[in-house]
Amino acid sequence: MAEPLFRARDSAGNVVFDSRDAYAGLCVGVIDVPANAVQVYAYPDYVGRSLKVCGMWGLDAWGASVDYALGYPRVTFSASSARTYVLFIV
Repeated sequence: MAEPLFRARDSAGNVVFDSRDAYAGLCVGVIDVPANAVQVYAYPDYVGRSLKVCGMWGLDAWGASVDYALGYPRVTFSASSARTYVLFIV
């Protein structure tokens, strides 16, 4: 049986997230953001944790901002072209 595995790589092919490594955090979602629409996602079960957002290639996310104003992570994606993000709680 194959081991369940999720890896995010940067444009050079380097692994920047490996689900087998506890230090890398927990993947909490792969989000497809539609074009021209602001999207907001909140994670109230993760009080005191940090939310990291990257693109599907493991690069820094553009068009995304993270805040903790409610005491837990919340990410807002700006209205732009359609794109996909990976979110991690650390």
